[in-house]
Amino acid sequence: MSDTQGDILVVDDQPVNVRLLATMLTQLGYKVRKATSGEMALTAIHAELPDLILLDITMPQMDGYELCEILKKDPHTAEIPVIFVSALDESMDKAKAFEVGAVDYVAKPFQWVEVQARVKTQLALRLLQRQASALNDGVVQAALWAKSMPDITALTLATQPSSAHPELFDWQQAEPDRLLVTFARTALNTPTTTFFLATLRGLFRGLSIEPSLQNRVRYAHSLMGPELQQAAKDLRLFHCELNEKSRTLTYISQGYAIAVVHPSGVALQAEAGSIAMEKGDRLFIFSADLTLDDPQLTDILVQNTQRWAGATPSAAMLQGMADEIKGAITDAGSITVLSCLS
Repeated sequence: MSDTQGDILVVDDQPVNVRLLATMLTQLGYKVRKATSGEMALTAIHAELPDLILLDITMPQMDGYELCEILKKDPHTAEIPVIFVSALDESMDKAKAFEVGAVDYVAKPFQWVEVQARVKTQLALRLLQRQASALNDGVVQAALWAKSMPDITALTLATQPSSAHPELFDWQQAEPDRLLVTFARTALNTPTTTFFLATLRGLFRGLSIEPSLQNRVRYAHSLMGPELQQAAKDLRLFHCELNEKSRTLTYISQGYAIAVVHPSGVALQAEAGSIAMEKGDRLFIFSADLTLDDPQLTDILVQNTQRWAGATPSAAMLQGMADEIKGAITDAGSITVLSCLS
């Protein structure tokens, strides 16, 4: 990558379109180069490889499809991601774009927020691809797991990763009282699935402006290429928005087991919904295949809640709980506790 946020080549035979995209992207801190023909683009690319290409389809002499095919056949340029930005919006046009090697497609007239999100995502992927080959499994897992915990007062979050599977834990302070938290894991431990988890982190960070959790998950899937969508098939995901002021958790869960231990008992949670936390409540999130209506597991949750009542969740508490649960099942996965102490 360049010293800026990324080096982007915009290719379009209409100068007004080139100027519009170049102005917007430059304002965001990207280095932008411009080309108004396929031939001019090839000259610019071979002079200095860009990190990303935004490419029109309908151009004289050499159209966007032909230029993309040339780039993908050349080992020197094959890895450069190409996003088509075109007024052609039929399914056949999009299918051909992906067939010749594009990673994404934006229809004109475009929404600037959409272009911004897709550019940010593809540049993040490009950086991750360059880094991935130099990382071993342990370093990758360390990179996937947030190194710090959010600074929240009314609610306290503690978590412990799984040792059996690569797993993502990321959080983002979207607003002063609005915290976004993401957990994700896959059943397989391969470079592709690990790369997929790193990609997912970047996608959710880029989509923090989207108010709907469902739309955020749906849009994240739409931004992935075929290889990453294949890796997503066995995805387990927990994505939530935590409002510290109202002490409310709004979430989507796919494959994570969720239970709230109230002073009055245990309440199992559905795959999506909203939870109002009250003093003394503890929310448990597990990435493993747990049957939380199992009396043995329910007793473990209740006993740990009573044992640590009023105390801030700690690594020792989580490790003790993990050890107890592993006595009942093979893989406890990651364990996360959200406590309402006041």
